[in-house]
Amino acid sequence: SPGLRCSHTRMLSSDLLSCGIDRWYPDLRRLTIRSVLVPLPSDFAAYLVADGVVLPGGDDEAGASPAGEEADDESADGSAALALPASFEAVRRAIDDGIERLGGAVFVKLNW
Repeated sequence: SPGLRCSHTRMLSSDLLSCGIDRWYPDLRRLTIRSVLVPLPSDFAAYLVADGVVLPGGDDEAGASPAGEEADDESADGSAALALPASFEAVRRAIDDGIERLGGAVFVKLNW
């Protein structure tokens, strides 16, 4: 409409990083949902976004084999199950600990 002007401001990388949950959560934690922040190493993040990544099975009840049966090396669709690299075990433990601290029912919220 005539008379209205929109000025566009460039967003800087530092502006974007300022929106990350790790920046605002410590000050606003009393005003939002309970959260546990788990830093992810860059090699773990690269693993998650790599082409062809299949999430590994956990050793929880939902993924466990029935009593007396050995787990198959293949999933129901015939593809081989991928195991989490041993170097990521500390990340897996931190995630599992965070889920436990929050009562076991969580949703994943990445940086934003």
